[in-house]
Amino acid sequence: GGIINIVGLYFCLGISFTLNESINISRFNSIVNRSVSISLGLAGSAFTGFLSFKNILSVSVDRVSVRSVRFLISSLIPIVGSSLSDAYSSLIGSINLIKSSVAIVGILVIIIINTPIIIETLVYYISFNLLSYLSDSLSVNRVGDVFRVFAGGIRILLLTCIFEVFILIMTTGIVL
Repeated sequence: GGIINIVGLYFCLGISFTLNESINISRFNSIVNRSVSISLGLAGSAFTGFLSFKNILSVSVDRVSVRSVRFLISSLIPIVGSSLSDAYSSLIGSINLIKSSVAIVGILVIIIINTPIIIETLVYYISFNLLSYLSDSLSVNRVGDVFRVFAGGIRILLLTCIFEVFILIMTTGIVL
């Protein structure tokens, strides 16, 4: 809901700015799009850094716990302890293989679900840019400015969709 409200506000301000000859609409578009791009980039970097740090800690704890359990099994069970310890290692390896397979399938599902949305948004973005260039070539500059505002809003939605896919893929890959 929040990003839709921001894009709606952007559309309203952009269209109202195109009605005023003294306001430079291209500067408005540039500032808003640059700030959205920088904000999403910073948020993505912070989130990825946090998940990577969490993953490093999680892997270290898992290794220590597996070694501890293997040592306890081989030490506490006199005759078959080493065999059970090796079986436990095989079980852990199988679980890790299953986790990796689930992560790959999850990432593919995320890509399959979001690809049509990104393609449709990209088509709108290209269409509005082409309409703005066509309007400018026909010397209908204010209409071209409105189309540029629409293209800028669609660009914000496109960046948000790509950011969402990136975050989902990173989360799925690191968590699993």
